[in-house]
Amino acid sequence: MLLLGPVALKATSVLYRFVRYYTGSAPYRRKGPPALPLRVIGPIIMLLTACVFGSGIMLAVTGPSYGPPSGWLVVHRISFIAWVFFIAIHVAAHLPRLPRLLAAEARGARAMEVLGARGTRLALLIASLLAGLVIALLTVHLAGNWESIG
Repeated sequence: MLLLGPVALKATSVLYRFVRYYTGSAPYRRKGPPALPLRVIGPIIMLLTACVFGSGIMLAVTGPSYGPPSGWLVVHRISFIAWVFFIAIHVAAHLPRLPRLLAAEARGARAMEVLGARGTRLALLIASLLAGLVIALLTVHLAGNWESIG
């Protein structure tokens, strides 16, 4: 539940960049589209992320089943395994750029021209973490159902 805020922020930023690029925004068009393999797996990762988190929320709400795995547990497991596969490809594709981006961030420079100010990104990240913390605190009582399994 703690990750819901940051994951929602990431999904929103990805969709924002997608819309800005395909509506013809000059800075986004100058930067260009991602590599073709990343454009192909991007929607798959978004869908699988929604499946992992959605099924996880449903498992928290419905609680464990005592017998064969419930439908939500099967969906959660399968979507997580598929998500790990595709996210590994995604991360591997971005690894070569990581040192340059980290160096730019450490200097206080904009990591990428189209993302906006460093302070804004930091504020949004902190707000998303706080939102996730509030959700986690409001739903921590749901964990009790799972603690008795063992």
